[in-house]
Amino acid sequence: WPAPIFPGLVLLAASAGDAWPLARRAAAPFGVGVSALVLILLACGAAKQTEGWDQLAQRIDAARHATGAAWIATTDYDMQGELSYHLPAATVAATAERARYAWADRDPAGKALIVVAAGHTPALDRCFSDVQALGTVARAGSHKGDARLYTGVPRAPGCDTD
Repeated sequence: WPAPIFPGLVLLAASAGDAWPLARRAAAPFGVGVSALVLILLACGAAKQTEGWDQLAQRIDAARHATGAAWIATTDYDMQGELSYHLPAATVAATAERARYAWADRDPAGKALIVVAAGHTPALDRCFSDVQALGTVARAGSHKGDARLYTGVPRAPGCDTD
């Protein structure tokens, strides 16, 4: 998102370079130092964001098998992406923010394991019948990945839980 300001900063730096010789000599080391700091901070943060998703996905898939659910329904964009990545053999479909998934096939048939991200309260009864609460699963190292599990049968294809 900050990309549009870069050309202006380059022009500002170029015009200031002749007026301030010290600034011109310090620009490259300063830029390298700031870049290194940003990369280190991103690396530390990125490691935390990816921590524990594989174990959480395995717990969710185990719950799917234990309940006899044919597919996994998600109500959160992050959960949809992570489960699709970590469970390539499972059918994972989004039931919220349907506009993001206009290219996707219709919802699979049969009983679904519904995964609801912590802090999210979708209208499950609008899109699923026979909704049964199963409990929660937690992602190691972060409360952001906690999820509540339910089972249910889709009422109508394409229903949006948001």
